[in-house]
Amino acid sequence: MMKLSRDGGKIEIMKKKKSFLKSAIQAILILIAFITISITIGFCVGKQDSAKSNKAPTQSQSGLASHQVIKKTDEETTVSYKHIVSLMVDKDIKRQELKSLLLHYMNERVSARTTKKFVLFVYAYTDPLRYKRGEQWIGMLEFNEFQNSTPRITFDEINLFDGALKKAEVNDPLREKMFFDVSGYDYEATLIMEDKYPMSTNDQITYLQNDRNRNEYIAEVEATKDKLIRYYMKKHALTRSQFDALYAEGNEKNWTKKSVEESKKIKSVYRGFM
Repeated sequence: MMKLSRDGGKIEIMKKKKSFLKSAIQAILILIAFITISITIGFCVGKQDSAKSNKAPTQSQSGLASHQVIKKTDEETTVSYKHIVSLMVDKDIKRQELKSLLLHYMNERVSARTTKKFVLFVYAYTDPLRYKRGEQWIGMLEFNEFQNSTPRITFDEINLFDGALKKAEVNDPLREKMFFDVSGYDYEATLIMEDKYPMSTNDQITYLQNDRNRNEYIAEVEATKDKLIRYYMKKHALTRSQFDALYAEGNEKNWTKKSVEESKKIKSVYRGFM
């Protein structure tokens, strides 16, 4: 009986040791879990603080002129990356402010570049109507890495004058007749391009599916419109802002526009001043 009691005591001691060891292991595991959680929380908080400190400055902090991004468009091909940004700026923007703004949005896109080359355009407008109608911008940046290694910036020299747009009013009492003469410039540009590139609708679709063809064609359309506008500006002694104001007034008041046949006559005239 004595031996049995002694063996029972040993068993009891062994049970106590196992229980103590199990409790110690559980305590260690809890401590490790607590330390791990603390480190993880600290890392996340530190990462958030770091992200806040590295966050891009707001518009006012960046020193950029007051503006609004109207639209951003991305188009990726197998060899290029086309990016177009349209901005709305104040009418009293200064030339250097406008230049900095255009370069900012170019650099923003280029900094995220891939191995593909860029075809990038940034347009700045002072009037929502001009943007909607695809009319004259106040400043434009073009960066085509297939053609140049540096961007090309162009300003609307007629309207951008020491940060103030020139007066656009046209006081001529015959301005309705002037509008009739200039009203078809957009359509006339289309006729001239069709005359220069005679293609069927299917051939034109195939031709414009090529990125290079499409970009060159669009650029030529815009250049043709610009030549026509300058032709009419010279003909009627108008500044660019006056031309835009006359065109807007005629459309708003539903003044009579040129017929298709009258617009077709400009093709022969265009060859004389192109």
